[in-house]
Amino acid sequence: MKIIFNKYIHLNCAEAYLRIKKQVERKDIQEYLNGKIIKNQFIEDRIREYLKNKRILEQDGSPTLIGEEVKKTGKIGEYEEGKYRFWYVEKDDHLGTRILYLERVEAYPYDSKLIGEIKDLDIKNTKHFFLNEKNIVFEIEIDKIYGQKLNEIAQINFKWIWEGLEKSFYEFKGKIKKHDINSGRIPQQFQLKEEILKWIDWNTTYNRFKWRLEFNENTLKLPIFEDFIHDYEFKKDGFHIEVQDAPIMPVDKTHAEEWRNLLLLKQVEQNYLSEEDFKYESRIIGEKEGLKMYELTEPDRVNFLKRRQNSINQKWHLQAPMDLNPNKYLPLVGTPISFEKGIEFHFENFVSCFPSDFQNPDYVIISDLYAITKRNIKMLDSFLSVIRSKKNIVISNKKDDGEDEYYLKDYQKIKEKSELVVAEHIYETRKDVFHDRGIVLVKNKKYYILTGTGSFNTFLEWDNNKKSYKTRRSITYTPISEKYYDSKLMNFIKEKYEN
Repeated sequence: MKIIFNKYIHLNCAEAYLRIKKQVERKDIQEYLNGKIIKNQFIEDRIREYLKNKRILEQDGSPTLIGEEVKKTGKIGEYEEGKYRFWYVEKDDHLGTRILYLERVEAYPYDSKLIGEIKDLDIKNTKHFFLNEKNIVFEIEIDKIYGQKLNEIAQINFKWIWEGLEKSFYEFKGKIKKHDINSGRIPQQFQLKEEILKWIDWNTTYNRFKWRLEFNENTLKLPIFEDFIHDYEFKKDGFHIEVQDAPIMPVDKTHAEEWRNLLLLKQVEQNYLSEEDFKYESRIIGEKEGLKMYELTEPDRVNFLKRRQNSINQKWHLQAPMDLNPNKYLPLVGTPISFEKGIEFHFENFVSCFPSDFQNPDYVIISDLYAITKRNIKMLDSFLSVIRSKKNIVISNKKDDGEDEYYLKDYQKIKEKSELVVAEHIYETRKDVFHDRGIVLVKNKKYYILTGTGSFNTFLEWDNNKKSYKTRRSITYTPISEKYYDSKLMNFIKEKYEN
């Protein structure tokens, strides 16, 4: 999950006498404290004397408490004073009153050239940013600020970026007078697990955002519906807030039951379910990452039917005899391919599970409306790189909007190695579009069809430690017969291959 807080901040300007203490990076001192040998004794004696004066070393040469900190961080405190012109944000809801940019106009001691006190400028006891000097952090070391406010203003962009709930950064960008500001990332120390509660309705037990989904005819088409991962934007306290890949859960148990029922209804509409199948699907859906915390009881099959009698097709599917149950025929088609939650995943291993007759196929067809979304496209590319098919076809929605350079680069790679087909073009109307995910392999005029319950990104995540993918939930791909696959999609595939 990534959260980006974004807004423009207005800066005021003042001139005043300041005595500042800034944290300066001194890798040379850090290396010396950590054992670097100085061969010239005269130079080493001077270094040790300097560090004693800075209270970094004791008189016996051992590190002080300050010295121990410098060994870890490589930063030491240096003092500077004089008359400064500085730009500051004042009484901001998040930043408070804080200097972001300053320049020394004159260097002189505290007792001379003093003018009136600026009484309403509280910049003590705050960490300020020296954005014009490698983002150095500094503090004001005097109690009263003598100087005057100036009639100059500026405006720059401010972002607060969260990477999960582990770390966050500030970024400042813009122009102050003729000076370009581009701070890069400035690490911040926030307790994000507590901070997130101020911004969104977050469940701390399951680390998920509590989301109230509006159920309507378009709900089934949303990735959030099955993936329980959502991107969304909102405004709060002056920020435009963008949340990416947020794990979600229904807001309460009643909402969770409604969500589960809609997922179950989708299965009823698309498959022939016996009574046992209905129980099985209900249990599997209830164990999804976004639902399992509610421990939902299985819905009564009869009541489920009665409430949905407007759809004769759905009712017939549920009451169909066992000989129409496609699961009965699965052993004759092939063995399901399953992966447990929490294991290392490699696409090479996945492809090796395909029957030997379909290794290095003539065609591979990916049918997934969300195949080329930002969250899935890199995984799709990995799969296509190892399948070694003579021709690739990807049937999906249109590509994501926006000019994200990384996404566009991945999209171009897919476009170069595959024929991209917009799913709507295969069907007469948008509502007829087949929503199940499928992988179809074609070789020597034979077809091997796998159906799954989600895109690659719904069950895979990148493990930075192992530099590989791992499963964030269990997944099963089921091989099925042609007669149980979507007829329009199957006709399209055959026409492509046989012509």
